[in-house]
Amino acid sequence: MKPQIYEPQRDVVHTIDCNIRSIDEFHAHFHQSVEISYMISGSTEFHVGTESYELSPGQITFVPEYVVHYTRKANDCDGNTLAAVLIVPKKYYEKFAEFTDNAAFSYLPDTEKNKEIGEYMIKLANAINTSSEFVVRAYTDLILGLIAEKYEPAKVGGGNNALMAEVIRYVDEHYNEKLTLDGLAAHFGYSKYYFSRLFYRTFNCSLTSYVNSVRARAVDEKHGSGKKTDIIIESGFGTLSSYYRTVK
Repeated sequence: MKPQIYEPQRDVVHTIDCNIRSIDEFHAHFHQSVEISYMISGSTEFHVGTESYELSPGQITFVPEYVVHYTRKANDCDGNTLAAVLIVPKKYYEKFAEFTDNAAFSYLPDTEKNKEIGEYMIKLANAINTSSEFVVRAYTDLILGLIAEKYEPAKVGGGNNALMAEVIRYVDEHYNEKLTLDGLAAHFGYSKYYFSRLFYRTFNCSLTSYVNSVRARAVDEKHGSGKKTDIIIESGFGTLSSYYRTVK
């Protein structure tokens, strides 16, 4: 199984995004931003962390930061699966998180409660490219406020998520250096056995696989900027064979 893909582009762009798109099949990924999906038509299996939901029209999933998520089209769904998907940057969402006392939401199944939320998400998706930043923020605040008003958030053990977020950031900044399980575990103050299990449980891939996927992404991004052999080595791969094992 290929490692889950961190999407740093979601986190570099600190703007709110909302669009209507098919979510029939979406690869496993995670990002720092919060992702809210409102199902418009069809049905899909929505996997968030260790939980999975059969998402039907009118239902909502709420994906916190750095949580792996992906979708698979439901077996009994014949038509297109469409959802309004709202991406809220971490810095913007932090104000809302303080309001909810850092509690989190996940699966919001009540279609009656969600009706008004969904209407505003669709309006935001249709208006986001033509409206001012003020209007976009107003819609987003309204959507987040309605979720907080209609649902009771659940307390989450944020320690592990916060730790794993730090690990991801560290790897993203130091991928071209020598990174080992022993070294990273020591850097963050944990035994390598606990650290390895926690990483795998969070991202469903080994630390080594993830580090190499970040390095492979860096090689792709530097394509054409020099000799490929040099780029591979400079990106942290000890040998060419380790690179080709990663991308095969």
